[in-house]
Amino acid sequence: MSSGSIEKMFEIPERLCGYIIGTKGSTIKEMQERHGVKLFFLDEMIICTKVFDNGYWCQPGKPLKAIGPPEKIAAVSKEIEKMLKHGLGTGPPKGW
Repeated sequence: MSSGSIEKMFEIPERLCGYIIGTKGSTIKEMQERHGVKLFFLDEMIICTKVFDNGYWCQPGKPLKAIGPPEKIAAVSKEIEKMLKHGLGTGPPKGW
């Protein structure tokens, strides 16, 4: 990690990993280029927990690490959170 860089971890539900990566890695590459950060999934499984107004859910996922300057991490964080919100909707998946 270079001087002035920070790391941030995101919990990405397994069913949304492909959405973040994109076709042949296009989405994650575009985010790296647009924001000037390094993004990569760690090779481990985690349990993602999301709290909603009407409850919460847990499901398997993967950690996504972002490395870069604080202001660029803040910008890519907003984009990732927006993608997760879009992919998850406003509540837990049906049938959970």
